[in-house]
Amino acid sequence: MLGIVSVVTLAATGFVNALVLVGSFHALIGTEYGRLLLLKLVFFAAMLVLAATNRFWLTPRLSSSSAGALRWLVRSSATEFALGLAVLTIVGMLGTLHPAVHLTGQ
Repeated sequence: MLGIVSVVTLAATGFVNALVLVGSFHALIGTEYGRLLLLKLVFFAAMLVLAATNRFWLTPRLSSSSAGALRWLVRSSATEFALGLAVLTIVGMLGTLHPAVHLTGQ
């Protein structure tokens, strides 16, 4: 439950932050900052899908001693970890760019 609350809080604060730093849909797709932010959001969404799959589909199957479920869980977790590293890399790149709202003059 704490994980779900944390993800919802992170998503809500990220949405508000994006509104302040991007400002418009045009800036979201028309600037390097906005496109990197979109890529980060795609990777984050993929992480959420993998996390939900791990939690609600793969983890319950571990109790049946299924080697296949364990293999899928390991692969899925490794992919989720790699996506997390990609998100952190993008966050670092975003930190070096001017926010889109400054580039579009809004």
